[in-house]
Amino acid sequence: MRSSLPYPLATIFLALTLQVTSPLEALSATPVVQPTLIASIESKVREFVNQGNEYLAKGDPDSLMLHQPVVGNNGDTLITNNGWAIDSFEKALLLAPEDPDALYGRGLANLQIYLLKEYSITTQGLTLSPNQRLQNAINDLAQVTRMTSSANSPQAFLYLGQALLLNGNYNDSIQSNLLAIDKGTNKPAKVYKNLGLAYFQLMVENPAPPNGPEFFDLAQNAWLQAAKLGPNDYMPYQWLGEIHQYAHEEFGYPQASLQKASEYSQMATTLYWKSPQGQAERAAEQRRQESQANEAEQQQQAQSRQQAWQNRPCTPYGDALRRHMCQEGYLNPNSVQGEDQPMPEGWGQ
Repeated sequence: MRSSLPYPLATIFLALTLQVTSPLEALSATPVVQPTLIASIESKVREFVNQGNEYLAKGDPDSLMLHQPVVGNNGDTLITNNGWAIDSFEKALLLAPEDPDALYGRGLANLQIYLLKEYSITTQGLTLSPNQRLQNAINDLAQVTRMTSSANSPQAFLYLGQALLLNGNYNDSIQSNLLAIDKGTNKPAKVYKNLGLAYFQLMVENPAPPNGPEFFDLAQNAWLQAAKLGPNDYMPYQWLGEIHQYAHEEFGYPQASLQKASEYSQMATTLYWKSPQGQAERAAEQRRQESQANEAEQQQQAQSRQQAWQNRPCTPYGDALRRHMCQEGYLNPNSVQGEDQPMPEGWGQ
């Protein structure tokens, strides 16, 4: 029979009952859990959850756009933070196996590790495969969505929808994302981006009319709504440009337009260069160009010094070292001694 005790307190009750001295007392005693003990456990759970949330925030994949172009090393750092977040949430779950905050945090951390897999050089000892991470995320987030009392329920539906989308469960992803809207998620633009991607994939899998054109319209409307909610986000416009071009060229849908594809792509490009990611890329390109210019200048200076050395005059004037080198023939490029003589350090400076 399943225990109705709050949290895994079976061992605590066992310790309490072992203190009873007689069999009769043991049969008649009714164990009472001290409120201070429960409060202490709840406090520890909250401590682990808060610690996990701190690591979770440090492992956010969206922060990659602020660290380009060295996303590989930063990907490792973010994955490591998510790994520490999972450790903290699992400590909380040892004390409270059904704590919704810990389940939500662990699910989101596993999802973030999956999202970071392309930006990592090494997983820092995280042994589970990306696909297993994704499945673990789905399991935890789905469990949270079944908890009507969870404060994270709207976000759990959102990230469950994203995980299902990545897993290829497009219809389930759509339902979960729509429920995120109904539950009042604070990231509706992300929901509509997910919806557009799911409808696009269904269009690709079912291109024939009437399904294909209907999915095209649904995807387009979802991304237009995402663009309206996030006017500075270039991704919805990029996807709108791609779906118009793809649907026009591959399926010939009448509502797909190459002109609209071009307009949306231009808008995406404009917004991209204004975004943190675009600005970071532009700054990185500027640093690269400056580095190339400095390297070219140094090469030019080295060539000028070498040319001056090759055309060096041989005169008996100057300091003692120069007179000595001239007498020995080292300063005469036409002499045997001076023909291949290397330029002395600092000569051309």
